Amino acid sequence: MIYQRGLRLMDDTASSLLKKSARSPQQAPAPAPGPTLRASGEISPSKEELRVVIFSPLFPEYAARLAASLANHGSVRLITDRTGYEKECGLHLGSPEPSKLQTRLYQLFLRRSGMFAYIRDLLRALIDMWAFKPHIVHFQECPNFAHYIMVLLMKGSARIVVTVHDPLPHSGSDSKVDRPRIRSRIRAAANLLLGHGHHCCTELARLTRANGTEVRETTHGVLLCPPAALQREPIPGRVLLFGRMEQYKGLAVLLDAVELLGRRGLPLSLHLAGRGSELDRLAGRCRGATNITVRDSFLTSLEAVQEFQEACIVALPYLDASQSGVASAAFANGRPVVASRVGGLTDVVIDGVNGLLCEPGQPESLADALGMALSSPRLVRRLRQGAMNTAATSMDWGTIASRTAQYYGELLKRPRVSLPKA
Repeated sequence: MIYQRGLRLMDDTASSLLKKSARSPQQAPAPAPGPTLRASGEISPSKEELRVVIFSPLFPEYAARLAASLANHGSVRLITDRTGYEKECGLHLGSPEPSKLQTRLYQLFLRRSGMFAYIRDLLRALIDMWAFKPHIVHFQECPNFAHYIMVLLMKGSARIVVTVHDPLPHSGSDSKVDRPRIRSRIRAAANLLLGHGHHCCTELARLTRANGTEVRETTHGVLLCPPAALQREPIPGRVLLFGRMEQYKGLAVLLDAVELLGRRGLPLSLHLAGRGSELDRLAGRCRGATNITVRDSFLTSLEAVQEFQEACIVALPYLDASQSGVASAAFANGRPVVASRVGGLTDVVIDGVNGLLCEPGQPESLADALGMALSSPRLVRRLRQGAMNTAATSMDWGTIASRTAQYYGELLKRPRVSLPKA
């Protein structure tokens, strides 16, 4: 009942805001001269400098690295969650000109702060957005009430770009807490949606076809880039499964594959680093194996880098997937992956170049791919080089920011339109 009332309240709020701030396409005046970009993505010096707000309650390291690179194309104000930023952003994130990048940290989740502090910080974040007078407000999608209201309140004064990290929620606990109607309304309110890779963009375009919001392709950049002091040779035979241990992760399939490899006489050690309901469910199987170790805790960025550096192979035996921050982190650390041939993983994992692909949900296929890599040091060396090349090219944040800035420039040349219906 409360949820339904909340949705009705949001719809009423949207209508009220749009009557005050938005004009119909027929009434819309020609856009005022604003920042334009050269084909390279750079701001033309004869025009007003581009101003961008990045609002990112989730994905703080992703948002911080994107903001640092976008600061080469204009002025950027990053607004993100304080707790997440302090936990995840302990590494060097880039070297933008200090006057071009401002970072604002707030408590953007109710469960971390309490009602009073949560509302106070949301209002402060909103004031920060307005005061910056941005041309673009770039949201990293977070489907909750507050995020939707933020989108509506800023739509009257800026163009709205939303990066969709998961077109559909992952199987397991994510799907149980999903808010599809809020997610749909956020996407309908955007002027531009960005998806990671061809698969995610195709899925996103299918899901948003009714409201007609444009979808463009971007790339998930590198994460957990290792400082020189932490770089080391991998431990031979060590396989890492990292991150949120939920149903979609394919942990049970990986455990079955490890048992198969044991029966084949191939020595390996599996290390699980992360926490989640699937790890809790399978804890007994993990404790009963002598070649499996578990680090059931949240890792700092430095601890996470150490885990990737010690791994010979990073396993991505996912049952379903959009993009993968774990793959981005693996490549940043020069580690190849063995991944399921599913979802957006096939957009970044090139079989035989920076990793190996296997069939999802099939322990035999996963065991074959892991066995091929672990039994051939020469193959692993070649895949490591491919992983580093991917990190330095398509996953480079400078390249990603240039393309994103070009999208901004194209968007700013268009007249404003009214909010479509979800």
